[in-house]
Amino acid sequence: MTCQICAREIKHKTGRIAHHGYKRPGQGWQTASCMGAGYQPYEVAYDALPRAILGCSAHIQLVERQIEAGPPVKLTYEKRASIYSRPEIIEVERPVGFDPARKDYMPRSYSTLWSNHIRNLQADLVASRETLKYLQDRLAAWKVPS
Repeated sequence: MTCQICAREIKHKTGRIAHHGYKRPGQGWQTASCMGAGYQPYEVAYDALPRAILGCSAHIQLVERQIEAGPPVKLTYEKRASIYSRPEIIEVERPVGFDPARKDYMPRSYSTLWSNHIRNLQADLVASRETLKYLQDRLAAWKVPS
């Protein structure tokens, strides 16, 4: 049987998809469990898909609002003395007359932090829209079990 959300084949004994998310490149690690965990398999039901679609749509709207809001008053980055130390959170204030179109390419400057932040938001938006389409297509393809 397969998970409604990620389409991964998951063995189940209870009629519900087990928690899954384990990855094993190199040493392997446990990732957060898929939203499809705890639901019936895709071959039986589609009830996890509408919730995932709503969540993904809400996330897209949030990212779009962040992009539209423009540069915030402050941006932050983490500075570490070593890989073993706790990070120090550094705040960088938006300069007076800041122009997002002008780049200064200086490490940790507000301009560079904003450029990186907006690029990450735009990449998140692209990936989230692809995920939304995948989930919508998966829901549309669901057929009543025979």
